[in-house]
Amino acid sequence: MSRKIGFRLLLSIFAVSLIGVGLWSCLPSSFERNVEAAEDTPKNDAPKSETLEQRYATKVQPFVQRHCIGCHGAKKQEASLDLSRDTTVAAIVKNFGHWELALDRIQSKEMPPAEAASQPKPEERAAVVEWLRDLRTREADKNAGDPGTVLARRLSNAEFDNTIRDLTGVDIRPTKEFPVDPANQAGFDNSGESLAMSPALLKKYLAAARLVADYVVLKPEGFVFASHPVVTDTDRDKYCVRRILDFYSRHSIDLADYFLAAWKYRHRAKLGLGDADLKRLATDAGLSAKYLTLIWSALNEAESDTGPLAAIRKKWDEIPVPSKTTDTGKPGCDRLRDLVGRMRKQIKVPAPKVGVNGISDGSQPFLLWRNRQQAAKHRSYAGDVVADLPKLSNELKEPDYIRYFAVENTAEAKEKARAAVDRFCSVFPDAYFITDRSSNSSATDGKGRPLTAGFHLMQGYFRDDAPLCELVLDDKQKLELDALWFELNFITLVPMRQYKDFIFFERAEPPRYMAEAEFDFARSEDKDATSEAKMTRL
Repeated sequence: MSRKIGFRLLLSIFAVSLIGVGLWSCLPSSFERNVEAAEDTPKNDAPKSETLEQRYATKVQPFVQRHCIGCHGAKKQEASLDLSRDTTVAAIVKNFGHWELALDRIQSKEMPPAEAASQPKPEERAAVVEWLRDLRTREADKNAGDPGTVLARRLSNAEFDNTIRDLTGVDIRPTKEFPVDPANQAGFDNSGESLAMSPALLKKYLAAARLVADYVVLKPEGFVFASHPVVTDTDRDKYCVRRILDFYSRHSIDLADYFLAAWKYRHRAKLGLGDADLKRLATDAGLSAKYLTLIWSALNEAESDTGPLAAIRKKWDEIPVPSKTTDTGKPGCDRLRDLVGRMRKQIKVPAPKVGVNGISDGSQPFLLWRNRQQAAKHRSYAGDVVADLPKLSNELKEPDYIRYFAVENTAEAKEKARAAVDRFCSVFPDAYFITDRSSNSSATDGKGRPLTAGFHLMQGYFRDDAPLCELVLDDKQKLELDALWFELNFITLVPMRQYKDFIFFERAEPPRYMAEAEFDFARSEDKDATSEAKMTRL
């Protein structure tokens, strides 16, 4: 999907919600548009010989004067209720909210109160109740099927923010620059009467739509929304790099956890684990069953009595078995992890630099070559076994272990010792993945840039996680990680950016071997710098 098509689709999806006009309606609150359809008591449907106006004059108004005005009149208003102002049927209709309250009180015989000087007769009370109901029914019939003016309304600020959050999965809150929504008389800020739309506010809605679009990330299969704006190359880099780092963080390796799981499997009967297998113990501990199986094999194999693995197996055998006083092997597993780390550090394979006269040492081809050399040797050994075995022995600082690192001065003994060290390095790599190789650069400006290739004055990424993929991840997890790296290249366009940076660097930085006239066709600022023709020519 092209970026243009993606954004058109985005704007189509948000056309209604981002402009903020809802299709909801708010029914008016006056009596004419809010009518109860049912009553608790039967209604008298017998025809009336008198009109409502005549009944008001002969029955209702005298009742009000005798029993209500004393407490709810011009001089005294109990409960802030004044019934003396409504002297006509039209006035009562207009102010029926108060009369609805009076109807409830009269019908329930709460009014007049029991302590009042005079009480109405039952037929008088019934006549007033019936009149108020009839009046309500007449006014309801006038507007039957017509709710009145239905106000088109926009989303309130809160509704708009919540809509965007539900649609995108990100709490962007695009209305933070909007004016505060006014509230109606009842205190609600989402009624049609109060939610006006001014030209200035419409501009803010359009700006909010652009803000939401700034969070769009175009992916191979469509688009998603990032947790931050992704407008610049740096923004898109941040989004992709963070996702890869999160994956690595979820699959980070602590060998003590694997040693402890292996210890539990070894003593599963005493620990009451029944017939638990390695896969179950790995799952319970959140570990890789694949890698736990390999470590268990290395800790229990008897292929050689020479080299670091032999010493580690002896240390492994010394971890106490579960007992009444000791039911955990964690301290011993922690010490074993630390020992493996110290020993592995002693034989880490160096990554040599390469250089050519007339080309900068920071040139991309040299740094990439060095990165590939380093990435290929995480699980291998390339040192001098005769010199390195004493270094490994010193990490134990125990005389009983010297015999595991002794090498006779014969080709056969050296080959056997080297095979033992190779096996150790294969099971315990010097790194499972690399997230920062900025030290490869001759400058320190790249320090702390995750997944960087270590280029000087250039941005580029280098994937280095072969041990993690080979030893730890299952097929599904490897596909997930592959997809994340593919998305990085697709979303950030970093391969093209890296290639253009290469051209710029070699033309601008001493010794500038691409500054010669024959390279003038290759310029990083040219739009077609990454065309097949120019790349082939270069």
